[in-house]
Amino acid sequence: MAEVFRCTGMRSRSAIYVSAPITTGSRYIAWMNEGGDPSDYRRRVVEANIREAEATVQNARSHFGAPLIDPTALPDVDGWTQPDYHAFWTHVVEEFVRTIVFVDGWEYSTGAVLELACGLRNSIGLLSSTYRELDPVEIEKKGREANTRVSSFSDFESLKAAWSSAFIALGSSSAHHQHPSRNYLQ
Repeated sequence: MAEVFRCTGMRSRSAIYVSAPITTGSRYIAWMNEGGDPSDYRRRVVEANIREAEATVQNARSHFGAPLIDPTALPDVDGWTQPDYHAFWTHVVEEFVRTIVFVDGWEYSTGAVLELACGLRNSIGLLSSTYRELDPVEIEKKGREANTRVSSFSDFESLKAAWSSAFIALGSSSAHHQHPSRNYLQ
């Protein structure tokens, strides 16, 4: 599927990527705390997350004037599991993305944290939804807070593992010692 990006003429490291909770995030935590009614999951978590991401996507589209990748626009792919989506999007980030803009609450999303780790490993620009650079201290703080908040849930093993990956990438990243080239802010 990543070949589709090449077919559009997208160049390596040319795109902005908006990373957002889709199937997890803080809405998922709230839904779980309220009993996790499966009949209400799609509306309360997925659709609400996608609606929230729309504003960040539209703002980033007009702000950067560069190709923008919006993972919330991809419809469900028959037969794909969450790890399939994670592998696909991290491959896309690694190959095509110069800057990741994170929708608020990203630290509670397994996919977003995996995208963060990928960004750290590949010296990709990491920005908040207000285009403020995410620095290593802030990233570490968000990771600790997220891990503490979900520590009592068994459903969050994938988030905890994603944060472990991000902490490793943060520790070995040049971003931990110096910021990558700031050309991603343009």
